[in-house]
Amino acid sequence: MPPLGKVKSGIYTATSFNVENARRFQMAIPFTFPERLANLKRGFSVIYTKVENSDKHLVLINAHLDAYDKGNSGKKAQMKQLLEFIPLVLFFITYKMFGVRDAAIVLVIATIVQMIVLKLKYGVIEKQQKIMAIAVVFFGLLTAYFNEIKYLQWKVTIINALFAIVLLVAQFQFNTPLVKKLLGKEIQLPDNVWNKLNLGWAGFFILCILVNIYISQNMSEDAWVDFKSFGLLGMTFVATIISGAYIYRYLPKDDQKNDGDK
Repeated sequence: MPPLGKVKSGIYTATSFNVENARRFQMAIPFTFPERLANLKRGFSVIYTKVENSDKHLVLINAHLDAYDKGNSGKKAQMKQLLEFIPLVLFFITYKMFGVRDAAIVLVIATIVQMIVLKLKYGVIEKQQKIMAIAVVFFGLLTAYFNEIKYLQWKVTIINALFAIVLLVAQFQFNTPLVKKLLGKEIQLPDNVWNKLNLGWAGFFILCILVNIYISQNMSEDAWVDFKSFGLLGMTFVATIISGAYIYRYLPKDDQKNDGDK
């Protein structure tokens, strides 16, 4: 059977409500490179619509999960990602309806509940998730107590600075690109490519710091909340696409040929 070529697909949600805002987010892909290139990119959409004669909003989440991955590893990863996204949605909605203090309280409670659910459902919480949860709870409580959003703004800066420092120290102090440790079992690349990829992600986190500082200092509070809720996710998605395109150029020829055969 000849290949189908490029196919455009998406998630369709039918509603009689007037849609105020809608965004699509890509979910985790269970297949390794290059097999993952031949599979549909699963995702979920978040639709915001204002309830008539009310100050409330209705949020519709439409998810498209993997159906055929072995051991359900894809669906587990995707459900975990969906759970991680829920506190952010609740924070965004609460902020728009009630303000900073209530939004921070909801974010803290939702994050704690999220960690409990992840522990009960999957039996383990990853280190990165623990770091993020501790930071959210700490800076969220400061934000709620002082009723100042600047503490959550600091959190974004500090967390991205921490990631950048870890990547740079691992490469220049221990001569071990952290990105290679994370992906080295799946793909084989020259050492100089791993080094550039590691530096690229460190640069990405530094860019997030600079953009966060600029928006928090020069734009409105609403603009920063939109950036935190959706802008950072969009930037991460673009960085992932660029990394994938860069990696593909340096894959062994056999891997690229096998990808073409599939």
